[in-house]
Amino acid sequence: GVKAKGYASNAASFEDTAKVVEQIHADFGSVDILVNNAGMQFVETIENCTEDNWKKSEALMLDAPYDFSRQAIPFMKAQHNGKIIMISSICAIREGGGNFGYGVMKAGVAAMARCMANSLAQYNIQVNAIAPGIIRTDLTERQGCFEDHRYKSVIQKYPAGRLGEPEEIAGVALFLGSNLSSFVDGQLLVVDGGFSGN
Repeated sequence: GVKAKGYASNAASFEDTAKVVEQIHADFGSVDILVNNAGMQFVETIENCTEDNWKKSEALMLDAPYDFSRQAIPFMKAQHNGKIIMISSICAIREGGGNFGYGVMKAGVAAMARCMANSLAQYNIQVNAIAPGIIRTDLTERQGCFEDHRYKSVIQKYPAGRLGEPEEIAGVALFLGSNLSSFVDGQLLVVDGGFSGN
């Protein structure tokens, strides 16, 4: 069977991050794959993005992946093997309208992957990012993206004629976390049903 265990921590706390990564290593003997996947959205532009919203977005979407990566890297270097996957967003390359802070932070996550990859490749650690389009999640369902009236409007911009499902991001993450991607490094893989090329 497969050994699995859940861990809880405050992603915005550097102290919590260090403890949970150390505990994972103690429990499993290695840290092989890190997926940095966190997000929050405020409806805002540069003009009405408050300092409080900016700091909350920064703490969750930039500081947390920075620190989780920083804590995992020494273990990956010691074993000369590792995969770090950043979940960015299509908003990193094409602003979705009214989500200024989210777009900026997710662009930062994509840049972080590229910059980390450059220095870590020599240790057989690959770092890549995924930029999903609109995927069915609790957040996008709360935003009404999958309600009939809005869905029909939104999918007009998607050549695939539909929005994405979580499994379609999981498949890309599985590829990036496997040996199939051993020569893929510093890339932003866009998974958006053709939206960004439309």
